[in-house]
Amino acid sequence: MKCKTFLLIFLCLICLSGFCSAEEIAAYVNERPITEEEVQERLQTSNMINNYATADMTQEQKDEIARLAREAVLQMLIEEEALMDEAEKRGLSAENETIKADADARYERMIQSAESYVLSSYPNLSGEELDAQVDELLRITGASQENYREIANRSAVLAALDQSLTLKLSSPDRNAIQTRYDQLYAEQKALFDSDHNSFEAAMLQKQIVVYRPKPLKLIKKAEFVFEQEALDLIRQTAAINPSLAAEMRADQHRQLLLKVETEYNAVVNGEKTFDELLEELNAGSSENVNYFHPDSTRFNADYYARADAFKNVGEISSIYEMTTGYAILYYDGELPSCERVPLEEVSEAISAMLVAENSEAALDEAKANIIAAADVRIVESVSP
Repeated sequence: MKCKTFLLIFLCLICLSGFCSAEEIAAYVNERPITEEEVQERLQTSNMINNYATADMTQEQKDEIARLAREAVLQMLIEEEALMDEAEKRGLSAENETIKADADARYERMIQSAESYVLSSYPNLSGEELDAQVDELLRITGASQENYREIANRSAVLAALDQSLTLKLSSPDRNAIQTRYDQLYAEQKALFDSDHNSFEAAMLQKQIVVYRPKPLKLIKKAEFVFEQEALDLIRQTAAINPSLAAEMRADQHRQLLLKVETEYNAVVNGEKTFDELLEELNAGSSENVNYFHPDSTRFNADYYARADAFKNVGEISSIYEMTTGYAILYYDGELPSCERVPLEEVSEAISAMLVAENSEAALDEAKANIIAAADVRIVESVSP
């Protein structure tokens, strides 16, 4: 009995050491194996080799690129595995309810992306036929739905680890906020005084703006565009017969105009607000606003003339034609110029920005330390 027990233990030890494994091991991270199959799967899905290899290369050059690509992918997997090991030590796994919800959302986005790609070529597919085409697309790219699920799980766990590593960062003090405020003012004054469009661009990008050199009109825009099928057909026709495409476009304008006029009159007569119209056209679009000043050079003639003509907040422009439909503008308000936006108005935003910057630096350092401390052993016998 003892002999059998020792024999089983001996066989288990041999298997654990790799002698019984059917899988070739590329590396160990804290005694966890990374298989060559994992390396090749990641290498294929990353498309790294194809990004650098060209047809006129010699075989020796292609082999060298393949070797370097494999080394880069293996290093990526080693770092991931070290971080996954740290996540496990902290009790973070895909079984955690919050992490699982994040993983599910990531997986759904990945699958939806593949489905959208398939539907762009086969718009009438659905159900099992669509699933089959998605599976085929993934197979061609070296992936699978199971592979996507694993990637989603790992990504969610690593995101939870990132949050854990930066959880205890303290908020910046008032001196740090004041210093960044002064820095932003100096930079923006020099830039905005020399380039007005950069001021508008900063506002559009929702940056922290502490210097407003000129007043801006706040403009909202309602767009009525042709159906996507009509747009696609006109675009395809234009490549073959431009005059026929122009006729098709004019016909679409005629068909759409009645709807636009009906909606326009409803707003003018007070039957609905402009924001209600925007939400009907595109949910969430009522939050969008553009910034206009007579010095602006970002707008076409139709937009510029109407925005420049606005005198009183609440005005609505006349309807104007776009290549793909119609548009209406609305004067939503004015943002006055300001030599220095009061620190109190932007203090919270600057604090959040500093926390994000500090978090990124602290996270990079923490992850580098985890990776450096990992016990890594690369199996040199694996061939590229």
